[in-house]
Amino acid sequence: MKLSMEQAAVVIGKSKKTIYNHKDKNKFSYDFDEDGKAVIDASELIRVYGNKPDIAQRLKELQQPTNENESVSTQDYTKKTKTSVKESEIVDYKIKLARLEAELDKEKTIKIKVEEDLEYFKEALEKSQETAQKVTFLLEDQRSKTQNHDEDWKKSIQALEEKIANQETSAKEKAEEEAKQKELLLAEKKDLSNANKIYAGLALIALLSVIATTIIQTGIIKISF
Repeated sequence: MKLSMEQAAVVIGKSKKTIYNHKDKNKFSYDFDEDGKAVIDASELIRVYGNKPDIAQRLKELQQPTNENESVSTQDYTKKTKTSVKESEIVDYKIKLARLEAELDKEKTIKIKVEEDLEYFKEALEKSQETAQKVTFLLEDQRSKTQNHDEDWKKSIQALEEKIANQETSAKEKAEEEAKQKELLLAEKKDLSNANKIYAGLALIALLSVIATTIIQTGIIKISF
């Protein structure tokens, strides 16, 4: 069943301006009647605007006149119409077909969205795995560097301790050697002092002997036996 733009506006509950705007924007497909006016198929109308209860009701009212034998109309649609049973069945069939097509399009859209989501999550998972591998590698590398650093640090400390121990040993040995040298010097000094005393005593004795001999020889003191 073909509907004029005015009839289509009534069916979907929109203004004529709205339906013409949708037409100009190619929101739906349409044809032209013998008078060159744009018309839209009822199934296309349902496909685009959905098979809502109010739309379906208006379509039926458009096909089947009311008790007062008046149909839904607009300013350009005032002529009384009657639809045969066969045409009504065709309209119902088209409505069902449009509904199935709309559901099929919806399922296709959902399928595409699910596939896009799956692809997105797949890529996100791959990136996450790559990131995890990089982080693991960095941690292992850092752990290895830390272990090497610790080992180097331990070796440095050990070498420093050994150096300090060697220096302490060397200093101790040097101190002991100096103490021995001092003891030897003191001993030598003491021996020298004793020797000097002896030499001084001997020198004094010798001097006294010389003085005594001189006195005797000069007759200052006579010694008689």
